[in-house]
Amino acid sequence: MSTATYEQPVAKLNVSRFTRRSVPTCLSCHHPEREVIFEKVGYHVVRCKQCNLVYVSDPPTNEELGRFYSFANSYQQEFATEEQARAEFLERGRIYLSFLSRHTQPGRLLDVGCSAGFFLQVAQSQGWDVKGLEYSEDTAQLGRSLYNLDIQIGELTTCDLEPGSFDALTLWDVIEHVPDPLEVMVQAHRLLAPNGLVAISTPNIDGIFPRLSYTVAKAINYWPHPEPPAHLTQFSTKTLTSMLENAGFRVLSSFTRRIPMHYSFGSPSELIRSPKLMAYASVFAPWAYIGPWIGMGDEVVLVAKKD
Repeated sequence: MSTATYEQPVAKLNVSRFTRRSVPTCLSCHHPEREVIFEKVGYHVVRCKQCNLVYVSDPPTNEELGRFYSFANSYQQEFATEEQARAEFLERGRIYLSFLSRHTQPGRLLDVGCSAGFFLQVAQSQGWDVKGLEYSEDTAQLGRSLYNLDIQIGELTTCDLEPGSFDALTLWDVIEHVPDPLEVMVQAHRLLAPNGLVAISTPNIDGIFPRLSYTVAKAINYWPHPEPPAHLTQFSTKTLTSMLENAGFRVLSSFTRRIPMHYSFGSPSELIRSPKLMAYASVFAPWAYIGPWIGMGDEVVLVAKKD
């Protein structure tokens, strides 16, 4: 998973040469006017002039994304061989389940973008009736073999699932990856039972570290927060809330937290090998650390109810 948000693969493919498609209007409010705020590996990161949503205006085609999210491109391949990586994500699953459990009792759960099923395994052990949906065939098959889980391959916008059949739907570090996040939220609303809940985590572009680091990003041509082509949308609490309300949800709770520091700034050995990275971390790591204390962490977690 990525150094910035812990799920982007270390790409073997030349992502800058992927076939692109054009996004003509905002992914949330459909307003056509936007401004380019950054360019990274050839992708244009833009901000909507109406609702302030930040998104990639020239993302890869679905066919290219299919190549990207595969073991052949090293996407989450470590889960097949590294026990430590699996243990880390099982622990993360326990943390995420605690966020959902504050608002509901165990019931029928769909985890979208479930990877190899770590959150599903934890939720099932706590009494949830679980099902997974995963874009990557490689990681889906791994989850089936590791934990004997029910994982369907596909996308929420095209999957064959019964409307109203789930009490909770989760997207942990997923919504930033999907080509049409508003349509995903509309489909989530359709699949949830009355009063069902959706729980989401995603990088927070309004976190104090992303905001401060952006002030120098263009000067040094380095801004770790956006991660195209893996991350196609950059949310804040405000823009994510607005999108959910557009899809028929009412937000129950939201807060920000800290992305693990070694994902944002590298391991100690990486810092030692790179004086530039060490200097960058010395300036911005303290701000990333205190971000959640002042409500400006670099990840937002949000739970909303089908209204």
